[in-house]
Amino acid sequence: HRWEASATTSRCSEGIIVVGSRNSAERKWSTELSRLGQRGKMLENDLWSNAIRKTKYAKEVSKSFWEDILAQSAEYKSKMKEESTMLRRALARARKGVTLFKQEMTILRGEGGTKPETIKRVRQSMESVEDSLLDFKRNARGAYAEMMNEEKELTEYLSEVLSR
Repeated sequence: HRWEASATTSRCSEGIIVVGSRNSAERKWSTELSRLGQRGKMLENDLWSNAIRKTKYAKEVSKSFWEDILAQSAEYKSKMKEESTMLRRALARARKGVTLFKQEMTILRGEGGTKPETIKRVRQSMESVEDSLLDFKRNARGAYAEMMNEEKELTEYLSEVLSR
């Protein structure tokens, strides 16, 4: 060690302040106290760097979490638009079938209900309307069940994330 000497105090190149003459108890305690002070500063710096590192990690995880939520939200919005389009089409088909059924009924009334071909057409149009309505209901139930499952999964995921 390189020493800057004065009568009772000297400073080592490591930054340790030494008091007293060589091999004295005062000097040993002074040296130990200086080393403990430096060690305390090192520990404090380590704590700060760990805290900063953990804060950065938490920010990254949080950012990633919210980016995932936004991506899922966009995905759900596109799914909702697709479902809305499908439901509108199904309703349009059902309306068209009902309109055709009404037309067949007016024809049947006009003829007095005597022609078997007209009755057959009315039955077919009625069956097609019923089929389209049943398909619409089935699809709506399936979509509802799927949404309920997704809501349950999302609730579980959010409760898991918020409990951390």
